[in-house]
Amino acid sequence: FRYYVDGFSAGVIIFVTAIAYSVMITTVVSYLVTERIQGLKHLQEISGMQLKAYWVGNFIVDFLKMQLTIATTLALFEIFEMNVTTAWITYLVFPFGALPFTYITSFMFSVDSAAQTFTMFFHFLTFCILSTVSFALRLSPD
Repeated sequence: FRYYVDGFSAGVIIFVTAIAYSVMITTVVSYLVTERIQGLKHLQEISGMQLKAYWVGNFIVDFLKMQLTIATTLALFEIFEMNVTTAWITYLVFPFGALPFTYITSFMFSVDSAAQTFTMFFHFLTFCILSTVSFALRLSPD
């Protein structure tokens, strides 16, 4: 019976975090596409801003926004006494993979809504599928 309770709890956690992190990444891609479409980045370049400073600044701001969500997630895991100590590392290094991937995929889109839709569904499905597979492998009998 414990196996089924753990499975249900993990399913709820996977679903809720998949939504939260997908929405968070969607806001990042939305900002990048909108800024590129409206020419704001070009305007900053004309004003003398270096591209390296632009991307580093964006990364730092997006990283800090993500860390707030990650800190809240990990705090809730601790408050509700969930035994997910191995997840800490995964959550903490998540922005180092998700942000560069999101920056690169933002160049595929010329419409903000298409970027948001693709990003939301892609990350939601990726989170759900990979987290479920990971959890199933952890609980499967040897």
